[in-house]
Amino acid sequence: MRIGDERGLAIWEIALENEKAWHTEAEIRGHVARIWNVMQECVERGLATEGILPGGLNVKRRAPRSAKKLATGKKDDRWLRWIG
Repeated sequence: MRIGDERGLAIWEIALENEKAWHTEAEIRGHVARIWNVMQECVERGLATEGILPGGLNVKRRAPRSAKKLATGKKDDRWLRWIG
C-alpha cells in the first residue's frame, strides 16, 4: 500500500511492473487471459451441470436452479440469505 501511495499506482499496476521483471507484458496479458477463460468455462459448466457436487459429501448443486430462477426476472431476494 505504501508503494502505491508513494508512486501513485494501483495494486494491479505494481503487480504488473513486478511481473515484467520476468516476462514481457504480452506474455503476462496472455497468461491472464487464459486464466480468465478457464474461470469463465468453470462458471458456465457450474451453471449448466445439475446433480451432486463431486467430493463424496452428497451436496446438491444449487447454481443451475438459482440461475434459472434469476433468469425469470421475478423478484425474489431469498437467495441472498445463503449467498451472503
